[in-house]
Amino acid sequence: MITDLGFVVSQQGRGPEALQLFERALAANPQQWQAALNAVVISLDIKDTASARRWMETLKKVKPDDPNIPHLEKRLAEVGG
Repeated sequence: MITDLGFVVSQQGRGPEALQLFERALAANPQQWQAALNAVVISLDIKDTASARRWMETLKKVKPDDPNIPHLEKRLAEVGG
């Protein structure tokens, strides 16, 4: 539920608040890969490369075979991450 709420909040343009919710989701369930995936995307959208790098590492730990990783790594590299 927290991950879903974070997604809704992010769609309202409240990226930093959404990231806090994704953090809470992962604290409650460390295998919550959707929260990590969403957090990478939101971090990139708000141009927070440090956060995007941190979330990318989390995503790789909880779901190393996620098919979105190569695309997100490319986006991160493009913004200098």
